Amino acid sequence: MVPQRLLLVGGQLVLLAMGAFFTASVVNSIIAMRLLPPLDVKLGPAPSSESAMGVPPISRYAAITSRDVFNPPRAVESSAPSAPVASALNARLLGTAPGTGIDSYAILEDGATRKQELYRKGDRFQDRTLARIEWDHIALTVDGREEILKLAEPNTGPGSPAPATTTASTGDLGGGIRAISETQYQVDRAEVDKAMENLNQLFTQVRAVPHFQDGKAAGFRLFAIRRDSIFEKLGLKNGDIVSRINGNELTDPARAMSLLQELRGEGNVNVEVNRNRSPVSLGYEIR
Repeated sequence: MVPQRLLLVGGQLVLLAMGAFFTASVVNSIIAMRLLPPLDVKLGPAPSSESAMGVPPISRYAAITSRDVFNPPRAVESSAPSAPVASALNARLLGTAPGTGIDSYAILEDGATRKQELYRKGDRFQDRTLARIEWDHIALTVDGREEILKLAEPNTGPGSPAPATTTASTGDLGGGIRAISETQYQVDRAEVDKAMENLNQLFTQVRAVPHFQDGKAAGFRLFAIRRDSIFEKLGLKNGDIVSRINGNELTDPARAMSLLQELRGEGNVNVEVNRNRSPVSLGYEIR
């Protein structure tokens, strides 16, 4: 049997041999690194950030940017709408009452029949459609184009519009009209018939627009009354709101037109107006 002391000495010798071996290896490596010449290492250019990330150059997207897929060009219309031209209709525009939507009206006279009627926006006149109503003209559409018919010029008539604010004096005012008082007048029937037969001139002496109160039609407001016109001689003033004629409310232009025709045979006409927020009653004796 091997003595224990001999085993202990043998193990120590093995450990010393292994430590010497590893120490010698380390020393040999250090000496070799110092004795060998330095390596000649050549570095290439550093890769760009786009290449390193795998992003292609911007030129690669030229086809997309040239076509601009996010804002494609609009299709060119084959035919652009033509500018409005003067209408060649054999007709005359006698008066207008611009409003909102169907509350707009125009009075047209057919040149062939001499018939005068009231038309609303959207109505047909001959082969045209009434598309728009303005203060001094209307727009009519036909075959996709727009035509303009301007307000007819009066054949005769006194000067330009002027405020009619003076109080009518009593006595003969001319034109077959005589003032009895500030609110009572005598009118020759011949003058009434003459005025009604020439609506072209009549509607150039005053402008009237529908007046609304609490969302409801409440007559017509007068303005731009011509100086020395029949309306001024009859005691009407700029800003007057004509609400009733012989007790009939004026809530619709068509009704107003028919009422004027009916009154041609009356002997007495009473016109109720609102003037400066106060009611005024004007009386006319037609004889």
